[in-house]
Amino acid sequence: MIAVQAEKVKRKIKSIVNKVSGDLAKPKHKFLLEMLTGVLSSQSSNLSSIARSLEEDRY
Repeated sequence: MIAVQAEKVKRKIKSIVNKVSGDLAKPKHKFLLEMLTGVLSSQSSNLSSIARSLEEDRY
């Protein structure tokens, strides 16, 4: 049940980004999608918190 809800949220975020991104290049579109997902999941604009919520490695 939680997985179904998570998938619905991901689809909604992707839909919003597709509407907003317009003619952006693919890397910029991906950046926007990941940043929005990270901000929403971490509930913070702090880059460390966003990376942690996305489970990104630090370099």
